[in-house]
Amino acid sequence: MQELTYSVEYKTGPNYGFFEQVSTPGVPITYFTQYQINNLEIEYNHRTSVNNTVKLEVSDGVAESESIEMTFKPVGVELKVKLNTGLSHSPSVEGIIGPENLTTVTNLP
Repeated sequence: MQELTYSVEYKTGPNYGFFEQVSTPGVPITYFTQYQINNLEIEYNHRTSVNNTVKLEVSDGVAESESIEMTFKPVGVELKVKLNTGLSHSPSVEGIIGPENLTTVTNLP
């Protein structure tokens, strides 16, 4: 079985997002592999507060899928304190703040 390759087509410019390799942030790419996705090497750089739509095709080296459109919506990140024990200690004493002392939750999955 051949590795899956994703081809991507999108509008370019300062108001449009793009896929990029984690190792080279800010550089748009037009294709990536399933191997790169599985190894968390690809991310989407959303550069604006409006929705962006990209067109994707997938190929296994033999056949190619139909194009699909994927829309990225910006979502504001919300952090809420779930636990705060109010850890305190004397001056010049080091302490570790761990999840048993301070925990937050977010609205993102």
